[in-house]
Amino acid sequence: MSATAAELDRLAAHPPIVRLIASLTQRPGRPAAVAGDVRLAAILLALRLGSTGEPEVLMIKRADAERDPWSGHVALPGGRMEPADADLAATAVRETWEETGVDVARDGRLLGALDDVTPRTPT
Repeated sequence: MSATAAELDRLAAHPPIVRLIASLTQRPGRPAAVAGDVRLAAILLALRLGSTGEPEVLMIKRADAERDPWSGHVALPGGRMEPADADLAATAVRETWEETGVDVARDGRLLGALDDVTPRTPT
């Protein structure tokens, strides 16, 4: 379901979201220093106003895989950066589309970025 501009504006006017936007605006995310053969990854925190008028968060359940330490966990959508991704925001938007079918580029609004976390796993 596509979000309208009015729905996005209503979400952005919700008091906790107003505070979140202010925090993200006042302190933009800082990139992590990355050295060596590390693939970057990104996640996306997708919010919407639910039927009660309160913000809801989109979560996924990771697939069950024997060698995945996060197998079966509940998580935010996201994944590793691909060569075609312009930046980590594009990675987060693409991964969200692939994992949930939500087209943030078409139906959403990026509000900001948090600090990067130094990756612990190589490619």
